[in-house]
Amino acid sequence: MINYYKPSGKYSTLSPIYLLLTCSIIVPCLSWLYAYAIWYCPFVYINFFFTLGFGVLIGVAVHFIVIGLGRVRNPRIAILFGIFAGILGLYLHWAIWIDLAINAEGGEGIVASHVDYNQLRGLVLDPAELFRIATLINGQGLWSIFKMTFSGFPLLVVWLAESVIILALPPITGLLKAKKPFSEKQGKWAREIKLNPFSYPSPEMVESIKAGELSSLRNLERGSKDAHHSEVTLFDAYDNTWFVSLTAKLGETDNKGKVRFKDIDLLEYAEIDAQLVRVLQDVDESYLGQEEVKELEHPSQAESKFNSDNTKQIAALLQIETGERNEEWHENFHHYIITAAFASGSPQVIEGPDGMPYFQLQFPESKKPFNPFSLLHIKDHVLQRGFGVVLREADGQVVWSLPHGAMVNLHLNGELFTHADRPDLSEHEVLKEKTEVFYGQPSEEHLPAVTREVLKDFLQTQGIAEPQVALMMRERPEGPTLELVFNIHAEEFESEEHFEALMKMVQWFLPIHYVITVLPNKTEFVENLKPL
Repeated sequence: MINYYKPSGKYSTLSPIYLLLTCSIIVPCLSWLYAYAIWYCPFVYINFFFTLGFGVLIGVAVHFIVIGLGRVRNPRIAILFGIFAGILGLYLHWAIWIDLAINAEGGEGIVASHVDYNQLRGLVLDPAELFRIATLINGQGLWSIFKMTFSGFPLLVVWLAESVIILALPPITGLLKAKKPFSEKQGKWAREIKLNPFSYPSPEMVESIKAGELSSLRNLERGSKDAHHSEVTLFDAYDNTWFVSLTAKLGETDNKGKVRFKDIDLLEYAEIDAQLVRVLQDVDESYLGQEEVKELEHPSQAESKFNSDNTKQIAALLQIETGERNEEWHENFHHYIITAAFASGSPQVIEGPDGMPYFQLQFPESKKPFNPFSLLHIKDHVLQRGFGVVLREADGQVVWSLPHGAMVNLHLNGELFTHADRPDLSEHEVLKEKTEVFYGQPSEEHLPAVTREVLKDFLQTQGIAEPQVALMMRERPEGPTLELVFNIHAEEFESEEHFEALMKMVQWFLPIHYVITVLPNKTEFVENLKPL
């Protein structure tokens, strides 16, 4: 089931003040400019564009100032504010335009005129007089097209069309703003992120979305704005809350041979988790290898990141049967794989059978040019996104996978796996009372800031609103050990299986030799935990 954003119905007490300022300064200025523009325009039929621009500009003021700065999340109030601004703009325009008509100097064509401010004040304060003069003008007409003077009913139709445009645009633009995602906790509008064009959604994806499944969005790939494509917009509502809008752009060629796109809205402000956000952002920034290779300053730097000889070494090692792969085999494999040059898979990021995201590397096809990728090359990108890495044969068969924690270890120690003395225990241990320990915070060399951020995002998606961490040292028979502690408490989970599954995923993000210890939620030890 898809959860869509719903406006809270709230608004800031400052919003009426913003409306007053807009209607006191911006709307009168726009009305003045509009009245003079259509009075002095030599081509009457161009007045439509002036009318449209007038309505749009009032709408923009309502959108950004009244609703935006006023933080109006109530659609009804947004519509009312927009209608009020539109009515005022239309009324002031009429008062100014009629005053110009009263003071016109006569003659044909463009007639010079001016505004009598005392007279204008009287018209603004006397709607009945304004309506009476407008009725007289309608009976006579002031302008013509192809020598045909517009008056009476035809002129009334033109005026009504003008009124509809001016009165409709401000409430529409105000409503569009009021419906956008807003963080009630942070007290500000969600940050809007428009991604580059994606591939056109497949029929299966459309059906999946209609059925309430958003996981199919992982199958979107990079697209081109010159062909059928889709537009994806992310909304960061802070506190790890995200929304997405998806519009399919169906290209159609007109009679002149130009491609026109028909918009098909598939999603509007649908809530998604942070992992799916990272996948979409990675597709948006995908094929990073080509740009990064071009930015390398020295050939030696490129050679240090990509080594085709190491690729051959990896291919040879994979020919050895699994049962014959000894410790030396693993050491060689983990050494060569770091700079071995591979192609990237398509899509670049997939969800593994464990539910975690993986960046795909693939053996390049024989005798075909390819854009090189290596573990060392993609390291920073993978660390920021929280990805593991998977390696495929050219035919697509998976031959090797790597958890995110190994890439963290590569960042810290220059190798995928560090052999360290580790106490003989399970992946995590529950700390007992009356245990003598020393607490502190993990340093950048133990838990980098980028890994902290990835873990924080992940734990928040798992329902831990404010993840915390500490680094604990204690004496064991094997000697002193450093252990990471999180505010993950077994007694707060529905079942032991759920708890164990989460702890395995946390370990997936960390080097394999790291020890994780679990605290009871009611213990003095938790006071040493600090925000992750």
